[in-house]
Amino acid sequence: MINLSPMNGMLLINKPENITSSDTINLIKKKFKIKKIGHSGTLDKFAGGLLIVGVNEGTKLLNYLIERDKVYDAVFELGKTTDTLDVTGQVEYIPCPSEPPPEILEKVLDQFIGEQYQIPPKYSAIKIAGRRSSDLIREGKDIELTPRLIKIKNIRIKAYHYPYLNIVVECSKGTYIRSLARDIGDRLKTGAYVKKLIRTSIIPYSIKDAVELNKLLELHSLESAIIKLSDFIKFMPKIFIDEDEKKRLENGRSIPAKVSATEKNFAALFKGKLFAIMKLGTENNTLCFKVERLIFDN
Repeated sequence: MINLSPMNGMLLINKPENITSSDTINLIKKKFKIKKIGHSGTLDKFAGGLLIVGVNEGTKLLNYLIERDKVYDAVFELGKTTDTLDVTGQVEYIPCPSEPPPEILEKVLDQFIGEQYQIPPKYSAIKIAGRRSSDLIREGKDIELTPRLIKIKNIRIKAYHYPYLNIVVECSKGTYIRSLARDIGDRLKTGAYVKKLIRTSIIPYSIKDAVELNKLLELHSLESAIIKLSDFIKFMPKIFIDEDEKKRLENGRSIPAKVSATEKNFAALFKGKLFAIMKLGTENNTLCFKVERLIFDN
C-alpha cells in the first residue's frame, strides 16, 4: 500500500535515457500521489543522469539550484554531425575528415575553457516570439539564435579512440553540451555531435548519491529516499533563528544580520527545520536579513 502522508523534501534521481524529465517527475507524482513536484533543470530525452526533484515545499528551492554549475560526462563522435547535434538527428557526414592527434585535440579543448559566447542549438526549447525554436525549424523557417554568455570551468579528456571522444565538462548554467560538440568539431574540422550524455553533478550534488528511477518506483513510500530540506540545503550558508526572530520574519520584518558576508542567499533554520531563504540587505544603514522565500516545512 502506498504511503500517502504529505512530505516535504528533495530527491536525487538518476534519470535513464529515452525518457523526458517531465515524464520522469510525472511518474513519481502519480506513484506517490504527490501534490506538488518539480525539477531543477531539464535533461534532454536522449541524455541520462542527475535530476534533482523537489517535493511539495521542496519545489521552492528549485530556482536556486538552476544557478549551480553542472558536470557532464559526454561522448562525441567526430567525423560527422547531425541536424540536432545529438544522436537523435539526421546524420551529416564530413567529407574526408582527418584524425586529430591527441596533442592537437588537447590544444583545441583548452581554447574552450573560460567565459565565452555560445550559440544555442536550433533544435532547443528557446522561445522566439513565444514559440520554441525547434518547432520553427521543423516548419522549415530560418532562425537566428542570440549567443549567450557561458563559462566552461574545466574540460578533461576521459578517453579518446577516434572517432569517439569522451570528455568530462564542468560548466555554468545555460551551457549546451550539444553546442560545445558542434564548436569543437568545427575547430577540429571534423564535425562532431553528442552520441551519449550523462549529467554527473549539479554541484555540490552527485549522481553517486542518486537513486535509479526504476528502483524508486518500486518503493511503497518515499521515506527512505527523500532528503529533508534542512539536510539538503548545503549549498547555502545557514543561520539559526530563535522564536522572536521567527515571529519578526513572519510579520514581514527584518532581523539583524548575524554574519558579515557577501553570499546572495542564506538558509534560515528554526528548531532544526528549514524556515526561509533569506537575502542580505540593509535597513537604516545596518546589515540585516530579509525573507526572500518562506518555507512551510511542518
